[in-house]
Amino acid sequence: MKKMVLLMFVIFAFIACGDGKAVPGDLPELEWSEKAEKLPLEATELIDPDDPEKGTRIIYPATSYCEELAKNDGATEEQIKEGDKTVWHIPSIDELRTLIINCPNSEYRGACPISEEVNQLTYTEDWKADKCSGCAKSNHSKFGDSGWFWSYSFGENKNTAWAINFDDAYIYGNLLGANYSVRCVRNK
Repeated sequence: MKKMVLLMFVIFAFIACGDGKAVPGDLPELEWSEKAEKLPLEATELIDPDDPEKGTRIIYPATSYCEELAKNDGATEEQIKEGDKTVWHIPSIDELRTLIINCPNSEYRGACPISEEVNQLTYTEDWKADKCSGCAKSNHSKFGDSGWFWSYSFGENKNTAWAINFDDAYIYGNLLGANYSVRCVRNK
């Protein structure tokens, strides 16, 4: 009898925990900015037109947008610089996936393996096997957003970052210069 109970426990544990891969902890409760802005993640060099001798200043439009929200909300430069998740920031791919609805493969912890939590930010056979290709055309955003949205999870090189198209919940790594939307997030 004890062996039967132990066997049932082992089977239940395997089913509940999946294939034995590490399962990260839950994300904290997230708060999202009220609106999204369409901005590239890519660095832009600006020359001060009033004083070209000053040299160039590099800005990152999407990052600057979330940093400005954080500053307006009272965040310190130190909090922003250290990546404090309690201040407004560009979401990780895992945080962004929490906004997907009605597409189980692409939803947070769905079959699509792209995840910063488990350090899987490169193309894999699972990605190529359509586990990240989304669902039928429809809106898959909790906020009713449409089109592409950036995450701050970089791809195989620092010229790409992972993004989600909320029209079909497709997850894809794209070049940073693309003019996608950004919705800032912070931990509650």
